[in-house]
Amino acid sequence: MNGQTSTGIDEIGDLTAAVVESLRKNAARPALSFQGELISYEKLEQDAGVIAGFLRNRGQKHKSVLLFLEQGPEIIASILGCLQSGAVFCPVHLNTPEQRLLLILEELGADLVLTDSKRLPMWEALAQKMKLPL
Repeated sequence: MNGQTSTGIDEIGDLTAAVVESLRKNAARPALSFQGELISYEKLEQDAGVIAGFLRNRGQKHKSVLLFLEQGPEIIASILGCLQSGAVFCPVHLNTPEQRLLLILEELGADLVLTDSKRLPMWEALAQKMKLPL
């Protein structure tokens, strides 16, 4: 590339397209095994598509999304959904202390947190402390 540095935008688009193609090509095959349940590539693509649509509708392209989910199919689908929508994602461990979470949110500039209903009350309390919209 003549010594020039790539921006990575084309490569990310190519990566996303390759991932989606792979998901579709292997639709019937198991993608994940989690807690004794097999999740197909088709199911993973469907879930990622729902998340990507949600993120697109919120205008999250090139914006930061914090992922606060347990390890499992939901976080994988969320990562794939972020890739498909063009959102920037940052997965955070569930045991991260509150002060560290606040610092990560501030540094990341995340304007959206994807989490589950079990952890929603904690995020509502943090949003109130930080005077963020829910």
